Amino acid sequence: MQRIKIQAESLARSRTVRDAIRAALRSETAASLIDRAVVKTGFRRYSPTTAVLSPEIAAVAANAFFTSGSKRAAEDEVTGRLDHAAVMADLLEDLRHSRTLAALSDAITEAVLDRFPAASPREIAARASSALADDIQESLSSSDRSTPLDALAGSEVIACYVPGLDECGLAGTMTSFWTDESSALTAKPDTAFMRFLELVNVDVPEWIEAVHKYTGQRLDEDGPDDWHGERARAWRSASCGHDPSRGPLAKLPRLVQAVDACYLGFTPMIAFNADAAHVCSRDWNRPLSLKGGVVGLHDFLNGSGDPVRFEQKVTVVAKPGDMMVGEGRSCDFEEVHGFVRTSFRSKVSDGPHPSMEETSPFRPG
Repeated sequence: MQRIKIQAESLARSRTVRDAIRAALRSETAASLIDRAVVKTGFRRYSPTTAVLSPEIAAVAANAFFTSGSKRAAEDEVTGRLDHAAVMADLLEDLRHSRTLAALSDAITEAVLDRFPAASPREIAARASSALADDIQESLSSSDRSTPLDALAGSEVIACYVPGLDECGLAGTMTSFWTDESSALTAKPDTAFMRFLELVNVDVPEWIEAVHKYTGQRLDEDGPDDWHGERARAWRSASCGHDPSRGPLAKLPRLVQAVDACYLGFTPMIAFNADAAHVCSRDWNRPLSLKGGVVGLHDFLNGSGDPVRFEQKVTVVAKPGDMMVGEGRSCDFEEVHGFVRTSFRSKVSDGPHPSMEETSPFRPG
């Protein structure tokens, strides 16, 4: 390696050893060597390889974003849980003792000693080494363009789209029913249930017919019990959004069976695996396209439900306030149903901006 030399004129105006060391580090030779050494490291404070995250951090960060709608809130959760001190200390040690920068430290010591020959060589060397470490760290920070969300790239989180969540809270998204227990026959055609039918792309007449085939009873006809008349009137006047050009998101008999099994009612939702960095940084003015996932007939409040896996494509027009994290919480899918992460596998992409004519917040295909 070519010998490194700090020109004497770089230190000409220095009046103290400290001034001389700083002047030597500001020289073109030193600055160039430091910058080149730092660039070669490719250091990114928040790269997934540098910032090793526990699975819980991705869920906490995504939840902070959904709750606040602020990317900064998610970033704060990441930075508050990552300790880069050990990584930075190891990198600084490696750089300081690399052949090039160790030689630079020696060259600075030599140049300062030439300027102040009466000074202690050992003291100059110690000060030069410390100042060099400070400049290396500053160069690492200034050259690093990574952001806290970069650390989340590749970390999956179970995300849930819950229509109506932002407006009425989780309890307000639950379906209701006429008797002590919910079933396919007792569930009311309320706003929550119409959201469910829109999610699975089933119109009201189709649903009434499917329930009839499953139970032998019609929702839109009177029966022996007092509330049957109210039920019939409610179902006859019910309506929901529906795309007749496409089929249901899952098989109708399975959906009726799932509703019948939710004895405490349920929150309609779509749950899917998503990259935590993507959900915290994407443009939420654009629709979200999902191929595969889970129709969540699920109750986060009481721990019940009967979620249904689907493979078709669905596009939802959501906002962060209608999203929540479906893991790492009481009564989540794993705790209640034993679902693992692979149950929610999905191909997630950003859809085009919806046209002005589209009014439904979700649509199959």
